[in-house]
Amino acid sequence: MIVERTLWAEKFVDTFSSRPLTAECVFHSPQYIDKGKQKEVCDLLLILRRDAILISMKSQDDPTSRVGDKLRRWAIKNSTNALNQARGALNTLACESFWCDHSRRGRVNFEPNSIRVSHVVVLTEVLGDPVDLPNDLPLALGEIPVTYLSVNDFLNLVNELRAFPDITGYLDARRRLSDENLRMIGHEVHFCKYYILNRGSFEGCESYADARISNAAQYAEWQAMLSAGQSRHQFAGLIEYVSDALATRLKNFSEGLDTETAARFDRADDRKHYMLMQEELCDLRLVERTALGEYFTKAIHETESGPDEGMTYAAFFTDSKPDLVYVLVSARGVDRPMLLPRLTTLLRAAMAAYRKERGLVIADRDGEGFEVQLISGAFTDPADVKLGEAYFAKLRMSHVPIA
Repeated sequence: MIVERTLWAEKFVDTFSSRPLTAECVFHSPQYIDKGKQKEVCDLLLILRRDAILISMKSQDDPTSRVGDKLRRWAIKNSTNALNQARGALNTLACESFWCDHSRRGRVNFEPNSIRVSHVVVLTEVLGDPVDLPNDLPLALGEIPVTYLSVNDFLNLVNELRAFPDITGYLDARRRLSDENLRMIGHEVHFCKYYILNRGSFEGCESYADARISNAAQYAEWQAMLSAGQSRHQFAGLIEYVSDALATRLKNFSEGLDTETAARFDRADDRKHYMLMQEELCDLRLVERTALGEYFTKAIHETESGPDEGMTYAAFFTDSKPDLVYVLVSARGVDRPMLLPRLTTLLRAAMAAYRKERGLVIADRDGEGFEVQLISGAFTDPADVKLGEAYFAKLRMSHVPIA
């Protein structure tokens, strides 16, 4: 029974993490061949480009069946086992080829040392009071930091932070806590609140008690942040939805398109470019994703309140990507064969206007679907420059602080 529930728990973490992080970045139960036998590398890998978080996880058959010292003994034993599995997984990733049968991508193959693990996260299913782990459990495997969390706390972090760079940023910042706090499992919510309320920092937090007291003193600020968070998640969720939708292409995508336009799409058996577009959305921090979603929402609402046919567009860029401009478009009543070349023209014009080497355009088409294009190159053609001046010279821009 424990094996069945462990598999269920792993799949739940896989599915839960896939929405904000995008399914293409989440790999459940990667496999390799050891002396002729197929074995599991680890429970989960979160991968964005080459950077990865390795997750080793242990579940209980009944999470409510153990309390007090009995729960602590279980947590110590299983944290140790999970850590040893993670140690073995790091050796495997460095030396062996492996693969994952992904729910959407099919079989994905990896060469030895093809990903860089920045964090190891050991998850155990602990409910109720925190559990203190012994001092001999290491906080790093070589140079790779190890974080001990309950399964529930990890899911809360994913739900609250939502973006790969924000999760790794939190795990990095968390290393400032004392070794005693780094070996405590459970009640991570107080540390997470402190981190968010203090603008992504654990400065001034020396203990779990410090976090709890500080959070209580900032109760009103937290409630206000929760209210604002609903709209933040709504805007960020729009971009997450676009990223997820990129995985599915229209069955009749080439209908009505000229040969040149249709040729720009990936072959059905080699859809690698949609993942490049996903990456430009997945590597945005939550504050950037939120701002991008807000710009997109405003464009959609403006078009909805206008005439039956028309386009509204906005440009967005962030300091974390100085070479890239995002163009957000809402189109109503424009045929797809006509819309696609317009989007290319608009994106080239934006890149020329803002002197960017790369550009990504996201278009909402009549509320029925999205069109996304990613292009690169210095567009200095006089025609592009002229269009850039015409379309973007008077476009109102807003600065979104990222810090």
